[in-house]
Amino acid sequence: MSDYYAVYAERSDAEAFLSFHADSVELRDYVAGERIQGVEALREFFDWGDPSFRMRDSVALVVQDIVVEANRAVVKGHFTPFAWAGLPFEAMQFTTILTFDAEQRIALQEDWINYPTDLLDYDSRKNSNHWIPGFLPDSLP
Repeated sequence: MSDYYAVYAERSDAEAFLSFHADSVELRDYVAGERIQGVEALREFFDWGDPSFRMRDSVALVVQDIVVEANRAVVKGHFTPFAWAGLPFEAMQFTTILTFDAEQRIALQEDWINYPTDLLDYDSRKNSNHWIPGFLPDSLP
């Protein structure tokens, strides 16, 4: 777990980062409403090769707490400030639940990230509540 977050914090070796994930990994970003499936889609989603991204600190994230139980870990921390497409972005708190497969690779990553409003338009984001089995938005009063 510490190796994974060390690679994540450095944000320089995408192949090492992806090696911690199962080929069929699923990432659910509940706040943004993004659902990413498969390691290749994860590669595209994180896009560590994007030249318009710049870290503004020596690390991309700081982990404050990790709780591990059986094949799950809950991780709390924050992403450090960064610049993307020439725009500065503030630090963002996150909570992540990681579920590991039998080979101890990440099979499911569930993220709650406190995105600033200049990075995520909360009014037009996808609604992750639609992922709830049996959710029928038309049945709401």
